[in-house]
Amino acid sequence: MRAIDAIKLDDPSFLLPSPHAEMAALRREAPVAYDARTDAWVVSSYESVSFALRHPEIFVSGRGVSVQERKLGTDGPVHGGDFMLATDAPRHTELRAAAQPGYVQPRIRAWEDRLRARIVAAIDALPAGEVLDAHTRIAKTLAIASVCDYLGIPEHDVPWVDELTSVWSPEHTQWSGVSVTDYPEGTLERYFAVLLEERAAAPADDVLTIIAGGRGASLSLRAKLMLCIDLVVAGNEPLAAGISGGLHALAEHPDAFARLQREPELIPTAVNELLRRVTPIPYMCRTTASDVELEGQLIPAGSFVYLLYSSANHDEDVWGKPYELDVARSDAGKLLSFGRGAHTCIGAPLVRLVYRILLEQLTSRFAALEMGGDVRIVTGVHMPHLGFLPLVLVPASPAHRDTP
Repeated sequence: MRAIDAIKLDDPSFLLPSPHAEMAALRREAPVAYDARTDAWVVSSYESVSFALRHPEIFVSGRGVSVQERKLGTDGPVHGGDFMLATDAPRHTELRAAAQPGYVQPRIRAWEDRLRARIVAAIDALPAGEVLDAHTRIAKTLAIASVCDYLGIPEHDVPWVDELTSVWSPEHTQWSGVSVTDYPEGTLERYFAVLLEERAAAPADDVLTIIAGGRGASLSLRAKLMLCIDLVVAGNEPLAAGISGGLHALAEHPDAFARLQREPELIPTAVNELLRRVTPIPYMCRTTASDVELEGQLIPAGSFVYLLYSSANHDEDVWGKPYELDVARSDAGKLLSFGRGAHTCIGAPLVRLVYRILLEQLTSRFAALEMGGDVRIVTGVHMPHLGFLPLVLVPASPAHRDTP
């Protein structure tokens, strides 16, 4: 059987867990391959995925970046066409510029102490020595709380926002001829319209204020609302999935956790390595705007293309022993989990900061992470991820807790 015949990306269960053997075979046999069953091209090598990401003028996003959006059957922009993830230049450049001032390093550094206090409080509330669902109690809780706090969403609204973003999709948003005031109470669109109106009247030190005014002032209300939803959806789920997958890996590799305890300076490197290994978003889709040749294969204009981030992140031509967890891997920073080029994840610095502080706290306060049962994987609306992670935070001895 050909390697491409084993790849079934239109079936969510195929990615649960990551089919490394099938993807490795595809990289060896046909790193750029046409799949007649789905009428799509599949790009699996690090070199070719990187090329596609660096050339958004060829591999465009405006016709959909997921299988769900492809099923909408639109020839132009997907529903909710101001969704930053699914736009191309110059519109993508304009939308990104409206939010970018909120994600500069000085602003993120100024938020670090507040974030650390939140993470410390969350860990203080966890039962050491008992089995807990680390996906819900740690990953999901910290991800949505951190993203919402940074944006400026009131803390009492976080559970409600989390519930709605977990099922939100561009295909659910029908903008044509409809004013936001026509939406019933209780939608994300209406909620963010109210918050943006409040920030315009009374600015605060948060991202919502930047979107409401500043570079975002010239955007339509529709564009501002989509930008707010984009930043929550694209920040929350991948961060939660990345943390859950990383904690699972550290529990299964106690030597790696112990090394981070001995060498905490490796934690920033470990964050990249864990995100490379987990690859929270396993693939993104594009459509070719023109004919393009990759690895000897001609992909015609108008072709739907899967860019396999997970496969690229495990390419043997880039990383030695890519399936091993190496928290000291010096080139882990080459990961493609955040994309590359114009569509690089705008919140990547936030993700790394949340992850780093969490690992600092866990490795300094607990002796080990141990599995407390079997994990459960769910497909979700946007990506497959661990939906249940039974974990035990092994209490540290007094001597360990007293160690600087």
